[in-house]
Amino acid sequence: MLTIYRRHVRTCAHRSEGRKYRRCRCPVTVAEAWQQYLADAEGRVLCRPAVYKAKLLSRQMEAFAQGNGLRFLRGSTYRCCEDSAHRG
Repeated sequence: MLTIYRRHVRTCAHRSEGRKYRRCRCPVTVAEAWQQYLADAEGRVLCRPAVYKAKLLSRQMEAFAQGNGLRFLRGSTYRCCEDSAHRG
């Protein structure tokens, strides 16, 4: 199972509660989300082709995020993806 952790900013009131507290608005970066996803995929001991596909998708999504100026998941929207598809 994939679990997203927050990296709390210094001013977050919930920083002392640790990374498992997810109800705050601290950002999750695209890179962090993919690292967690890949760790989960490898932790579940998926077959080699499934892990390969996850890593391939990760590289493609990271390139897409960088190409569209997306750093945080919160900035990723359907409209952003749709606009990119029409440009490309």
